[in-house]
Amino acid sequence: MNGRPRLKILLGACGMAASLYLVHEVGARSFFIKKLEEFTPDGSTAAVRFPGQPLRIDPFVDVMSGERTLLFESTNDGSPNFLPMPLPGNPHDAACIGLQGSQNLLFEVDYDQTHTGQYFFAWADETGRYQERWTDCRMRIWPFPDGSSFQRMRDEFPYLPIAPEARGVFLGLCHNPTRDPSIVRQVRVYGGRMRRYALGRRACITPREMGSSRVYTLQFESLHDGVTRGPIAGSGVQVTIAPATKVFILKRDHSLMELQDGRKWVLGSFLPHQVGFMDEHGILHTLSFGAADLLEVNWIAAGRALTIDAYHYHFSERSLLVNRAEPTPFPEGGEGSGRRCHENLGVARWLPRAEMTLVYSEGGRFLMPLWQPQGRQATLILTEHADFQETESDLLLTYGNPEGKVTPGQGLAGNQIHYTKSLFACGADFPFVLRMPGGKKEISFKQVSYAGNREFGELIRRYRKEGLPIEFGAHTAGSWNPDAEETRYGLTQLSGLGIRIWIDHGANETMIMRSGWDSSRPKYYILPALREFGIEYAWADGDLYGQAEVYGDLSLIRDNAPSHLLYYVPALDTDAGDRWKLKLFSTMNVQWSASLFSTDSLETFVQNRSVSILHCYLAYNVIQFDLDEGGRRHMKLAGWYDQSLQNLARFRDQGRLHIDSLANWGDYVSAVRRVTLIPEREGFLLLNPQGTIRGMSFECISLPGLECPGEPILDGQRILNSKRVGDRLCFWTDIPSGEHRLSFSEPPRRDAP
Repeated sequence: MNGRPRLKILLGACGMAASLYLVHEVGARSFFIKKLEEFTPDGSTAAVRFPGQPLRIDPFVDVMSGERTLLFESTNDGSPNFLPMPLPGNPHDAACIGLQGSQNLLFEVDYDQTHTGQYFFAWADETGRYQERWTDCRMRIWPFPDGSSFQRMRDEFPYLPIAPEARGVFLGLCHNPTRDPSIVRQVRVYGGRMRRYALGRRACITPREMGSSRVYTLQFESLHDGVTRGPIAGSGVQVTIAPATKVFILKRDHSLMELQDGRKWVLGSFLPHQVGFMDEHGILHTLSFGAADLLEVNWIAAGRALTIDAYHYHFSERSLLVNRAEPTPFPEGGEGSGRRCHENLGVARWLPRAEMTLVYSEGGRFLMPLWQPQGRQATLILTEHADFQETESDLLLTYGNPEGKVTPGQGLAGNQIHYTKSLFACGADFPFVLRMPGGKKEISFKQVSYAGNREFGELIRRYRKEGLPIEFGAHTAGSWNPDAEETRYGLTQLSGLGIRIWIDHGANETMIMRSGWDSSRPKYYILPALREFGIEYAWADGDLYGQAEVYGDLSLIRDNAPSHLLYYVPALDTDAGDRWKLKLFSTMNVQWSASLFSTDSLETFVQNRSVSILHCYLAYNVIQFDLDEGGRRHMKLAGWYDQSLQNLARFRDQGRLHIDSLANWGDYVSAVRRVTLIPEREGFLLLNPQGTIRGMSFECISLPGLECPGEPILDGQRILNSKRVGDRLCFWTDIPSGEHRLSFSEPPRRDAP
């Protein structure tokens, strides 16, 4: 009897000795690190305890469950187009931006092949009526009832927000969804729930100490269907910290926001992935994530628990399910809040190997790279689509005068506006007739191609010879319906222009998002050709927010939302082991007008730290046509055109607005995303694994109660290019590859002039 207590004491002493062995002294701090350096998790959890501050890291993968429950089946036999649907629990609770616990719907639709328009999907109340207040819980469906319709017969709608009080599903024609009967022969709707699986040995967490920071390298092995038992929607880690008494994040304009109790906040891929928090002793700490897609930050005051889901892959950051649009009233014949145009390749069947970093440090200073060089505050990229290009009008738009002379202040050339210009590669002139905005008569047009129209080809080569700041891309192979071999021929014709950009054209089967991605349809499968000809960036029917005039804000970055402006889709990767990784980009469709680039509009754009890639048709919006008595066209530029370009140039020359071509900016973003910033006691350690980054920009922001830093110093040399905007310090310099030390001088006195 007396031996058992002694045995317990002996075992307890051994346990204490083992615990002491695990403690590594760093000054006055203790850090649970020695054994963790050798840590390869058997399960899915790494628990690290800082002084009074536990941190828990749980790798996970979110998958769409293969287990579906049939909720109802209905045939359109003249009955109301309302499908009663029992929703489990409180439907409002099930609707969330996050993946875990979200309601998923899988539609199998037998479309009426006699109707080629678009359908309307929405939630209905208990009476079977659509409610206007549920504008953010609906979408338009474009079934493409043509040769590729087999791809659209099984429509997935994962994570569609569920309207409060919803009790059914409403299906109808877009032009009058609240009255017209549904034109579908049969609809079967299945329900399911997202499942979260622990990754276990498929994620390795390697911690190390660098200065006063703790750095975690989070390595994820490749994931394949069958391992995860379903299509993959997201993969990452959940980080839990307690206690946390206050939590701070940065909004899209880089203003600090203190997170409110119980409110989940999403930080998309183009928002700063940094979170600050205060512990129970009033000490500020920061967490920074590198190579993350999206963060979901949640703070519960009662438990003083901060939870961050950090995804290295999240489907909504590359969602190809719907061309998202923000909630707006639904006018007669107007846009819905989304447009279903192709299947969702963002929900992946496999994920490549990936790596994230998590940096934990004590202190209240955010340092982040910016998405534009030379300390500029916002980025604007113009991408011109080829639909309305002609030789005469193109010359007028480019030079601002019919003589084709580079004149300061006139046209794109005279204002040195960088932009991306897509071209039809080849094909005969294609005539068509349309009415221009504000016009009273129909005007004849003809689409031209680079190789098919001699004068237009010569004009494009003239642009190249004169060194105008134009980046060229392919607007598919031509305006007809080319197959894969014809696409390869078209890319050959454009090869002398050094193209790296691909633009899908809506009528072609070789669009990436129609059949161009699908190796099972070799006649239209174009990904190998894009790879062969060095195409690195592609627009694949990617308008993110409809038209600028509707939303009043040109930025593609939104608060509390994903921001899939530039993204990689595994389904479009022809070889996971090579270096070719096609990146898609999203755009915003704009109708150029006098107010689009007004001083007030650009001021708002810059203040919001915006990034936008604009989908433009210059000739359609900017050229004004008159017809003489003989029906011949006469053209001139809109009076506000040069003023708009001069406004853009002025904001650029003031060092506030970055105007660039798409591939050049994409290369900068890719380089910046590979840089790691690690806080140290006297500043930051900066790691640049690739070549020199020219004019890389940074911004430093202090949490409440802390002083703004002094002058920036890189490797002992003061950085000359810096400016202060309020309590923020912005600076920029060339960053060579390798390891660098970044520090700051004493903060300026607040009473100093």
